[in-house]
Amino acid sequence: MPKEQKFRLTFFFDLTTLAAAYTKVEPRHNILKGGETMKKTLAATSLSLLFFVSPMQVALADTCSCGTNNCSTVTTCPGSCYAHCSTSGGCVSGCGKGRKGAAKEVTFQVTNSNSEQLSSELTRISGREIVFTASEPDDLFSFDFKRAPVWEVFEELSKRGTVEIDGVDFCALQDLRSALLAGEKISLQFSMPADEMVSWLSFVSGFPLRIKSGNAQEHVRIALKEATLQDIVQALSKMGIEVAF
Repeated sequence: MPKEQKFRLTFFFDLTTLAAAYTKVEPRHNILKGGETMKKTLAATSLSLLFFVSPMQVALADTCSCGTNNCSTVTTCPGSCYAHCSTSGGCVSGCGKGRKGAAKEVTFQVTNSNSEQLSSELTRISGREIVFTASEPDDLFSFDFKRAPVWEVFEELSKRGTVEIDGVDFCALQDLRSALLAGEKISLQFSMPADEMVSWLSFVSGFPLRIKSGNAQEHVRIALKEATLQDIVQALSKMGIEVAF
């Protein structure tokens, strides 16, 4: 197996069988001096601790980090991660969620819904994990959106409480968008499939980015300091992945 080939270890535990059988063994019998029931249980449990090596199914843990004079961040995730830091927007990092097919526009209508109901509905239709917490816990909301850009929906909600998208505070993503659109140079690190990375950049920047040519499934690792959005696109191009605006 090549050195760079990744693998996954999957374990299976039959704890229910073990617990049920253990209750049948006399209390005075310990593991070393147990009766036949305990011995059979241990044998069966040993056989159930199976593991399988699956090449290229799930990447090993990746760590992404960045920092400025004002802040720093680091995160370790199973397979994909990102981190970005800017002088005006602070530092944010998180795990890739495989959101390459997440919605860019949404249509939904709710009447007298609380925070939990709104969060559930937005998670369902947006393809992202949304947690909305109203400023006033007992507030009820009525919304009617027709083909609305999902970013604008989050902006409306953020006026009425806090919004987390895939575990990241939406305010931090707003600051990052402002920095990217202003041409501010940021520090960043990505480790994820190319299509997921481009989808994430498209969502945050607001530009309709797409992969024009190259291997969209390739796992890319990019670490840049003082880079603009165009610099990020050029870095991908050097890896054989052409991105169109």
